[in-house]
Amino acid sequence: MSYLKLILNFIKYLVIKNPIKLLMVVAAIVTFNYAGTIPGGYEYYDIAAQAKDGNTYVYVIRSHDGGGNPYDIVSSNKPEKIQNNQLVYYYDYHDGNIFLWIIFGILSLLITIFTIIGLANDDDDVGWEIEDCYTLSISTLIYCELEGDTYYYMIMGRLIEMRKDQIRYTSNLAREMRIFNMSDVFRLPKFSTKTQKRNNNLDKLGIN
Repeated sequence: MSYLKLILNFIKYLVIKNPIKLLMVVAAIVTFNYAGTIPGGYEYYDIAAQAKDGNTYVYVIRSHDGGGNPYDIVSSNKPEKIQNNQLVYYYDYHDGNIFLWIIFGILSLLITIFTIIGLANDDDDVGWEIEDCYTLSISTLIYCELEGDTYYYMIMGRLIEMRKDQIRYTSNLAREMRIFNMSDVFRLPKFSTKTQKRNNNLDKLGIN
């Protein structure tokens, strides 16, 4: 249960500290999934003139570009589809797919740059703040018990520190107590307070 709590809290702090980066990751995943899926369609061009030159069909159509030349010439070795005096052209790849691929490429590049710079320079402001998120999630496993006039700080049944005063005003208790990973936790001695031992014995007897 402690490991599940650790993982869930790590994900929570990762989201809290990296909302923009995670939105970029989600956007990159979405654009990657949809890029290339937008179907093609039909375009219609008014025909100004048409002719046949041997086995070649020639069409003079009104341009959609709005440039200096109002007409374009289309030639084909077979007759094109004509509907209501319009040349019907089917394009099988929508320009929106290209736009999605570009967005995916830009987002992937930015995410990679942020990750590399953060790891290379140990810069949490640019990187993902992995270490901070990890120690914060470990902090959620730390608990304190007061017995007599002594505060016992423990984690997963292991003693971290005994103090006469309570730790206050810290947002990262694990870092404050120099617990940076689970290896540091497993090096700690197993410990139970007198109250915990009494409660455990009562549980074994089925009294609690």
